[in-house]
Amino acid sequence: MSQEMGLQCQLKEVFHFLYKEPLDNNLTEHEIDHVLIGFSDDLPVINPDEVMAFRYVDYSSLMHDLTLNPQRYTVWFRQIVKRVHDAFINRGLITE
Repeated sequence: MSQEMGLQCQLKEVFHFLYKEPLDNNLTEHEIDHVLIGFSDDLPVINPDEVMAFRYVDYSSLMHDLTLNPQRYTVWFRQIVKRVHDAFINRGLITE
């Protein structure tokens, strides 16, 4: 988080997963991704070499935008957003 968003906070793994996705350029993404959570009261200061943009959005707005504009999001993000939401609810980290 510090390198990408300029935030200092403790991170805890929520889960990890393996995904494999063919890309348009005859390559394949094949990764193990670790989903982490951390909390900070600081405002992000993005590193433009690492982050194109960020925004704050509630879950229902995010799901609506994912449906209308899936091309705005990375392949792995589209695959895990509901899983992250469900994991956070199951652990009591958020409420619906």
